[in-house]
Amino acid sequence: RSAEETWSAITAVATAQVAAAGTALGSRAARVASRTHQAVARSDERLRARTDRLGRVGLMLERARAGIDERDRRVALLDPVRLLERGWSITTRDDGRPVRGIADVAIGERLSTRLADGTVTSTVTGTVDGTEEADGDEQH
Repeated sequence: RSAEETWSAITAVATAQVAAAGTALGSRAARVASRTHQAVARSDERLRARTDRLGRVGLMLERARAGIDERDRRVALLDPVRLLERGWSITTRDDGRPVRGIADVAIGERLSTRLADGTVTSTVTGTVDGTEEADGDEQH
C-alpha cells in the first residue's frame, strides 16, 4: 500500500469517527435539552403551585387579621375604662371585692366607686331593695 492509500484510509476512519461522535453528541445534546426543558417545566409548575398556595395563605392571613381586628374592637367596647367613660361605675369594698348587690354591703361599710375621672369614697348609710324601690322608697 502506498502512503496515499494509507492516508486516505486514515482520513476515512477519522471522518467516520468524527461523524459518529457528532451524531452521538447531537443525540446527547437533544436529550440534555429535552431533560432541561422538562426540569424547567416541572420547576415552573412547582413555582405556580407555591405561588397559588402563598396567595391562599395571604388571603387566609388577611381574613384572620380582619377577625382579630373585629375581636379587638369588641374587646375595646367591653374595656372597663370605656364603660366608665360611658357613665358606668365600679364599686368595690375596702378589701377590693366588687359590690354586685345590696347583700354584699353592710351599714357603716366604706366603699370605693371608680368613675371615669377618679374615685369616690362613701360610707353605706342604708340600702334600698330594687323590688321595694318600685313600691316606695324604703331604706334598710
